[in-house]
Amino acid sequence: MSIAKASHKAAFSEGMTVFITTETIKEKAIIIEKKDKMRGSTKLSPIYKIKTLNGLVRWIPESNIQLYEETCTAPPAPAQPLVHPWPKLSLMTPLREILFEEKRQMQTYTEPVFSVSADEIFNMFFEYGREIKPHCAEEIKEATLGLKELFLFTTHTRALYPEERPHYTKHLYPQGELAILKAYGLPHILRMILVLPEIHSKLELSNDLSAYILDYVKAFIEFLEDNYTKMIQR
Repeated sequence: MSIAKASHKAAFSEGMTVFITTETIKEKAIIIEKKDKMRGSTKLSPIYKIKTLNGLVRWIPESNIQLYEETCTAPPAPAQPLVHPWPKLSLMTPLREILFEEKRQMQTYTEPVFSVSADEIFNMFFEYGREIKPHCAEEIKEATLGLKELFLFTTHTRALYPEERPHYTKHLYPQGELAILKAYGLPHILRMILVLPEIHSKLELSNDLSAYILDYVKAFIEFLEDNYTKMIQR
């Protein structure tokens, strides 16, 4: 990644990813629209309508924009046996509380109905990533499919409570992967994250490929932390 400060000759255009700078912050954004604003009687100065990663839309002058250049991180080919284990993955307090509350409710367990399914959450992550890095859409799509596969694997092997296993075995598993993804929600995704360091050695990945996947797992965790209120059961 390289960042170069914009000069008056920089050509900013709609759809570009840029850095927005002020005295106190520096954040990434996408240019939505450009127009010229009259300054004085004759001088035109360009201003830009931008959208930040948090969804904030506003107009800013060109002097507050810096060029942002980024290339996709291509997944490396497997080359060597896995040596380095993944670190323990942690969740912020509100997400841990979702899991604690769910565990308490297992004493009187009934099959829940989630307003936002695991499948929808993964798709939300894809759309979020594609908006930030439109030039990496195919890579993000593959990473999202990989996260779904990890979810299915951990659900089948490690992430279900004993109370949930009969329904999964009798009803969901025979229907296939999509039924599983649609039946479960955010708590099951959080369980997947917590058990990933335990099961990653079974995936037989190289160190480079393992690190590549871990980067996307961390990005997914950040996405959940920023958006979990949209995913909880209503």
